[in-house]
Amino acid sequence: MVYGVVDEAGVEGIWSRHIQDRLSINQAPFNTAVKHLLSKRLIVPFKSVEHPNRKMFIKASIQPSERAAGGVWHNANGELDEAFIEEIKRVIFDVVKKRSTYHEKLDPLEPSTRKAPTNGTVTGPKLLPTSRKRPAEDLDSPSPLPTLSKPHESLLPLPAGYKKYPTVRDIARLLSTTGITTSSVLSEADVQVLVDVLVYDGLLEAVQIAGRKGYRLSRIPHQSLERWTAGRPDEGGPLQEQGMPEQYPSALVEAPCGKCPVVEICEEGGPVAPSNCVYFQHWLGLE
Repeated sequence: MVYGVVDEAGVEGIWSRHIQDRLSINQAPFNTAVKHLLSKRLIVPFKSVEHPNRKMFIKASIQPSERAAGGVWHNANGELDEAFIEEIKRVIFDVVKKRSTYHEKLDPLEPSTRKAPTNGTVTGPKLLPTSRKRPAEDLDSPSPLPTLSKPHESLLPLPAGYKKYPTVRDIARLLSTTGITTSSVLSEADVQVLVDVLVYDGLLEAVQIAGRKGYRLSRIPHQSLERWTAGRPDEGGPLQEQGMPEQYPSALVEAPCGKCPVVEICEEGGPVAPSNCVYFQHWLGLE
């Protein structure tokens, strides 16, 4: 009778108290029946994500549903695997960053020469004022990102009409080939969940390309050339705030006037003035 109730519950499983209520049996005979079924490997206990404090049972021959077990984002104990989620988010961000931007490097020895990549407009030195515009449909894949950033390097957006922005399907296929998810298989729906999180965080933005939805980096000029290494200082980058990649600061934000707590009363002849501003002196390194 106990096995029949567990069988009827299917992939959602059933709470032990519900089994007793449906069969109207006491605790002692129920425990005896459950112990016998467990020894025969006919039923198994599992931890439900929706009800973590309940003792749940399910048939041993089936797997609990994603709603009950939590899917790929939960570990075997039914707990949210935050480390795994953060790692996949970083990989997705780096993939979109690499395929939605190109790297510009200006030669400091030849300031008049612009060395643009094979995507978009290619211009030569001033001595050879020739330029050509490549059509968007002929663009190749963006050049790979460098490993180190320098003051004269930057990321630039791809030209209008570019049609090779990665889609969720592209990202899911890449994750399946990298071997980063050997313990679980990520479906397109799983990848879409994390892509949406990155969009809500303001790190990615959707773009329509030939009837498909692709994704590209948002605020490209502010993005660092280095990989997102948040929480992993051993990989060469500083320890960043968990959950956000490193970005280049803006002068409007870093200048003391952009976040001054007394800017409303700042004027010459007033209690606070630019000539005696302690914040400005500290920012300029004069004190």
